[in-house]
Amino acid sequence: MSHRRFDAMRHAVDLARSGRFNNWWSVAARLRAEKYREADVDWTPVQQRWLDRLCTEARCDRSAAEA
Repeated sequence: MSHRRFDAMRHAVDLARSGRFNNWWSVAARLRAEKYREADVDWTPVQQRWLDRLCTEARCDRSAAEA
């Protein structure tokens, strides 16, 4: 994995864990809007599902904390 792809994934994990994103696609869109190329966020289906799970868990935690 290239340095840029690794950096993009680390940033994606941080964004997913923030609870502000719904799924891997919205995280990837945010990264592309910032500075990453399409190739940097071209994740495998397994990585996509993992990011989806992180997003879901973070949103649940965030909503529980706000309640």
